[in-house]
Amino acid sequence: MSFLNPEQAVKEFGIKPGMVAADFGCGAGYFSLALAKEVGSQGRVYAIDIQKEVLEVVRNRAKSRHCSNISTVLADLEIAGSSKLKNELADFVLIANILFQAEDKTAVVREARRILKPKGRLAAVEAYGRLSKEETEKLFLSAGFVLNKEIFKAGQDHFIVLFEKV
Repeated sequence: MSFLNPEQAVKEFGIKPGMVAADFGCGAGYFSLALAKEVGSQGRVYAIDIQKEVLEVVRNRAKSRHCSNISTVLADLEIAGSSKLKNELADFVLIANILFQAEDKTAVVREARRILKPKGRLAAVEAYGRLSKEETEKLFLSAGFVLNKEIFKAGQDHFIVLFEKV
């Protein structure tokens, strides 16, 4: 299996210093840390996960790297408003490798849409064989997003699709 390089992938997202980003289902924080580097000290990354243990890992990794622009959030993203983030707060949302396992994929997409600013962008990352590109696109397009860009260089086993909130 060829693993996805979070730092390389994040460079494709057009993240700029000062942005606010949310990492849905952050896991061990690999993408959160890469996003934090791109948004810089004036930006903020919300690392969101349903597991307390992984959020502790993210906090420890951020602390060891002297990275103070990551806030961890315990939330079940299948429950409306569970992230407790303000409406239209984020410039960017990353949903990486969690949609395939969500029982209510539409709820996760709605939560992302709720916290995104108008014209905010979202990246969906999935492994081939778990959720198809077509299923992913249909899920976001039906929620009112428009296709921004497909990225094919996402490791051998992953695809990334960028959307924009309209």
